[in-house]
Amino acid sequence: MIRHLSRLTVGIDAALGKDYLSASELGWLQPYQPNLSVTWLFQEAMRVGMDQTLQPDQINRILGTIFGDMSALGEATLKPFLQDVVQLPALAKTLLRTSIQHPGLVARIVPQVGVGAIFRWLPHYSALAGYSLLRPAAAAFKPLAKKLPEKQQYQYHRWLDALRYGTGSDYRGSV
Repeated sequence: MIRHLSRLTVGIDAALGKDYLSASELGWLQPYQPNLSVTWLFQEAMRVGMDQTLQPDQINRILGTIFGDMSALGEATLKPFLQDVVQLPALAKTLLRTSIQHPGLVARIVPQVGVGAIFRWLPHYSALAGYSLLRPAAAAFKPLAKKLPEKQQYQYHRWLDALRYGTGSDYRGSV
């Protein structure tokens, strides 16, 4: 939450200052953030279902392998993840490296979490990719946004916040 404090205080100040206090208007302050939504699959891989039997060291092996792969990819990949910031380039590189270097591990994870869970996760991953591609283009419209009506300016700035925070682009290296 500390990382989001400036986003929230600026947004709340704008909402209060312009009396944008409806549920819809305040909803812009807490947008969907795909970089957070993609993390639930990791949590799912760390859980054992009531009807499942796993090798005793499987979860430790998953953790060790993935963190080892992130470490091998460098601090720019590992450090943000350790601070709960998921970014598309780091996530994509980690998934690719783990899939190529440790296909047996991936083959054990898929039945553990289930194909359905992976399919439910893919839209969040796709949204993270979309947000990451859209963010630079959206910022280019800042000069045009000044010509919008005030309420649309408020929404535009909250949308920029959603893209920035929803891609982990707010990360500065030390949180």
